[in-house]
Amino acid sequence: MSERPKPGSSSCYCRQILGTAASLTRHYGEVLSPSGVTARQYYLLLTIKRAKSCSVSELSEMTGLDRSTLSRNLKPLFHKNLIDNNKAPGARNYHLEINAAGREALKLAHKLWGEAQRNVEMKLGSDGLSAFNELMKTLKEL
Repeated sequence: MSERPKPGSSSCYCRQILGTAASLTRHYGEVLSPSGVTARQYYLLLTIKRAKSCSVSELSEMTGLDRSTLSRNLKPLFHKNLIDNNKAPGARNYHLEINAAGREALKLAHKLWGEAQRNVEMKLGSDGLSAFNELMKTLKEL
């Protein structure tokens, strides 16, 4: 008979990754909170800005998020007036662009994101950061 895992530990790699991802997302969210955007919203704003303009399908491809998840995550950005839908009259597809308010929120969020990054780097240290990056690269190949 195999030994039961200790409380709080798990031999399931997926569960460990999900828990770690939740912890990291929470950390980034706390640091980014003064900007008014979440970590996911920061990522979407940054991706839309880099694309200059894109459809939801294109954004889905760029981010790896399915369209329904993406649509749910875009709603708060529209509600906060950080992105615009500049589709042509009569067109069916969104034409997403970051607006001036979105660029300002992104500017502040970017500074705060740097702080969150430094926190993670300090926690992991140089060797841990190298191991982390190698592990992430390896797992993406599954």
